[in-house]
Amino acid sequence: MIRCEFQFENFNACGDDEYLNEFARRLDNLFQAGWRAVDANRDPAFQGWWQLYLLKEGGSAVAKARLRP
Repeated sequence: MIRCEFQFENFNACGDDEYLNEFARRLDNLFQAGWRAVDANRDPAFQGWWQLYLLKEGGSAVAKARLRP
């Protein structure tokens, strides 16, 4: 079985340094956990706010074992 998860993270690009540093730390943790950014979208109606789309792919132990030589 192949498993695919999506996660949406909202952030304000106009935030102060502390806010942006906190968000960067959160992203670092997500990337280390196997998430990757696949897209981002800014809604012009919400000044400075972005939505980041994250993807994490995985599979069962059986499916991973089949991929090994």
